Amino acid sequence: GDDTYFFASSGARQTINRRALVLGETSTIEVPIEDVNAMEKVFSNQNFSEVVRFPDKTKAEIIAKMEELFKSSSESDVNYLYLTCHGGEDGTIAIGSDKTSFSGWELASILKQYKGKFVVMLDCCYSGKIIDVGKSDEKAVSNSEERFDEQAFLAGFSTGDPASKNGEMLDSKFLVLCASWKGEKSYSAVGVGSLATRYWAMGTGWDSLQNRMISPMADTNTNGKITLEELYQYSYPLVLEAASSSNKEQHVSVYPENSQFVLFQK
Repeated sequence: GDDTYFFASSGARQTINRRALVLGETSTIEVPIEDVNAMEKVFSNQNFSEVVRFPDKTKAEIIAKMEELFKSSSESDVNYLYLTCHGGEDGTIAIGSDKTSFSGWELASILKQYKGKFVVMLDCCYSGKIIDVGKSDEKAVSNSEERFDEQAFLAGFSTGDPASKNGEMLDSKFLVLCASWKGEKSYSAVGVGSLATRYWAMGTGWDSLQNRMISPMADTNTNGKITLEELYQYSYPLVLEAASSSNKEQHVSVYPENSQFVLFQK
């Protein structure tokens, strides 16, 4: 990328490299490859130094790819990580194609090894747990009619750290968008993609349904820049509305709140 920040103290201009890694575990119909396609387009439409599409890989392969991509990061760089997969009520992120998963703690710990900011966009059930957003008393609604038994699917996954807590990414290193509150599922439509991912993409100027560039819907002040807060404010009501049309609830969540950090530019 050729983004530059101006540091008044030294007068030095510093190049900001932006890198993106797009991950997905799409072996089941609920996690569509369309999510990966959409976010690859979102990042490719930006002037990033590197965009890596890496769906359906083992946990070991993912960790190695993170090392390869992020090891050269400097403190002024911005690294983007998008994940679409199943998630567990305990905060498990079931991203490994070999039935392995990350706990929130594990994922945060890996990313903290590298310099720079991390923008983490997480589209999985109960994803808000990693930033501890959602009602404390809410109980996940289990619907006996659902075709897919998520907990049974996740029971086959092994994680390195079962003692996951909440809010592992509540740290100034991270800027986080999650598809749902910590007690909620994240929904998708077959052939269309996950709700949150669809609106995140549209917010940045990519229409995943029509496979074409559009004007960035989240750029409410039309300054050609999309901040974390703008993308959150744009996607939140649309995801909520889309989920409620099938009698479900899904609240996009964000950390930190009211962030003017620029994620995307036109």
